[in-house]
Amino acid sequence: MPLEPFGWSPRVILTVVAAVGACVVIITVVILWMGLTQREVTAVSFLILFGPVVAVIVAARFLATGPALKLTIQGGTLTVARRRSGRVIARAPLSDAAVSHGYYTVATQFASGCQPSIAIALPGARPLRIGTSDTRIVYYWKGDDPWKRRWNEGKRMGMPTHLVGGFHWVDLARALGLGDRLIVHPLPGA
Repeated sequence: MPLEPFGWSPRVILTVVAAVGACVVIITVVILWMGLTQREVTAVSFLILFGPVVAVIVAARFLATGPALKLTIQGGTLTVARRRSGRVIARAPLSDAAVSHGYYTVATQFASGCQPSIAIALPGARPLRIGTSDTRIVYYWKGDDPWKRRWNEGKRMGMPTHLVGGFHWVDLARALGLGDRLIVHPLPGA
């Protein structure tokens, strides 16, 4: 099942900070060392104000947040590979994988709530925190009540590193032995 990267990686953040810092240094040197007219000062001020915005947009567009992965569970073996190249990152028997479930907090301008997540740690690989990208269905763990904002099952986890679509989310939970704990509730009109 495909795992899409979620969030900004440290590489992207460092690249953006370095690009903005370089722009500010260059612009400051130009202002200090050259006699500029009012029109040139206005143009430079415009660059100082909007340069970081452009740098963030360029970084978000052209730098990947993380590798797109493919997760397969076959014959009791869990395999994580890069989706484009097929290079295996980690492979282990399902019994050796540390699997836990919990939830993470999602906050937007208009609302906040919790979404379920699954954490998978394979020997020799970075742990994956997997959430769902499907917003038409409410997923939660047995014992939780999302309408009353009660989240009892599992533990609070950080934001997911990867997302999967709705059908893949249910398949993943079942394959990892969490299917009987997952509640699926379609929203009206979905």
